[in-house]
This record gives sequence, C-alpha cells and structure tokens, in this order.
Amino acid sequence: MEALNALLHSRHILAGVAWKMELLNEDMDEQEKATIISELSKSLKCQLVGENLIRITYTSEDKTTMKETLSTVSMFFVERVLAPQRSSIAQSETFLAQELEQRSKDLITAETALAEYKNRFASELPTLHSANVARLSALKGLLGERRIELDGAKAAQASLAIRLSQTNPVVGKIEEAIVNVMAELTQLRARYTDNHSKVQSVLAHLRSWKKNATALWPPPVT
Repeated sequence: MEALNALLHSRHILAGVAWKMELLNEDMDEQEKATIISELSKSLKCQLVGENLIRITYTSEDKTTMKETLSTVSMFFVERVLAPQRSSIAQSETFLAQELEQRSKDLITAETALAEYKNRFASELPTLHSANVARLSALKGLLGERRIELDGAKAAQASLAIRLSQTNPVVGKIEEAIVNVMAELTQLRARYTDNHSKVQSVLAHLRSWKKNATALWPPPVT
C-alpha cells in the first residue's frame, strides 16, 4: 500500500493532472508550479478496500471541479499502475504477432514446395517404381540363370580335367584353354550382355579354340 500511496503522490501523476486541469500554465515559475502540485498532493489520499480495490479521496474548497479532478487523478493513477503490464502485454503481443507471421510464411513455403513436388513427380514416381521392380525381378532371374551356367561350366571343367589325362598333350591343352575361356565367358555374362565388347572378345577366342580342337579331335566312331 505504501508503494501505491507513493505513486499517487508522485510528481509525474500530480503534474499530469495539474496540466490536464489547467492548474498550471507556461507563465508560472517553478516555485509556483511546485506549490500547486504540493497542494494537490495534500488533497489526495488512497486506501486499500478489500484485496483488489483502491479508494482515492480528494478534498477541495472548489466543488465545481472536484468530480473532474478526481476522475482525472484516477485515470492517471490507473494508467501508471497498469503501464508495466500493458508494456509487457504489448511486447508479448508483438512477439506473438511476429511469430505467427513467420510460421504462416513457413507454412506457405512448405505447402508450395509440397505442391510443386507432387506436380512434378505425381506421374513419374508410380511408373518409375514399377519399372524398378520389374527390372529388379528380371535381374534376379538372369542372375539365377548365370549361376546355373556357371555350375554347368564348373562341372564340365571337372569332366574335361579327367579326359585330359586320356588324350594327347596337344588336345589336352586345347581343351583346358576351352574350359578356361568358357568359365571366363560365364563370369562376363553374369555382368554384361552378349553385345558387350568383352563378351564378344571372349566368344571370338572360344570359337578359335573350338576350331583348333575340331581339327585335332578324331571323327566319332560309327
């Protein structure tokens, strides 16, 4: 209560009321102004009624301006009391307004980016996904075939290794070369198509070795 009483009698409030009620003017010196403010201060009292109610009383010989003066004092006093809260509320309101504006901009940016993404890839993504699935399935099938071919080549290599000891050295060398080339061809086919240059090169070597082998192998017995 002492703080409120000090606020009521502060020069800031009393001077504001005096100027508002035209008790002061520019022609007065500082002493005259101080005297009027002092007399106004002596005429004012405040007391706490209940927990949140303040009563301000004003006494004056001039009954004509008493009501207006008391109303002006109350207005200045309430504004001064509420000034810190209003300032805090104003700052909070400004901060929230800025935050809301920024969030609105961020939302618009995000929605725009999402819309552009959908417009750009709406027709491509399903097709691309289906194509990738089909391609993956085909590659798995091709890999399985190549593994079977590789196993066959290994079996043929083992069989030919036995036959090598039963033939002449030249034929054995040729058959060994053919087995090695076929193994290399199987490995390359697991990675490339038959049109690839590496595959074509190995196929040419294989044809050459088979041609040499055909020339050395005796005709089948009938």
